Amino acid sequence: MKRFTTSFKAIDRTDGSIKTFVGNDVYSDSQQDAEVYVKKYFPYLSIMGEFVSEVDEFTGKEIDLRQN
Repeated sequence: MKRFTTSFKAIDRTDGSIKTFVGNDVYSDSQQDAEVYVKKYFPYLSIMGEFVSEVDEFTGKEIDLRQN
């Protein structure tokens, strides 16, 4: 399964402007399936893209998640 990141827009309480915030991750076989799932269950979220790597906190090395 692939992991997709989401976002949503909301009013920032500190200054009253509309900002983009990170939402929950969605696991799905394809981006199209993830978009259908989000539209049905979380209509306020938008798919940003596939989560492909992260940086290890201790070593500073990039971990490619597509290899697993």
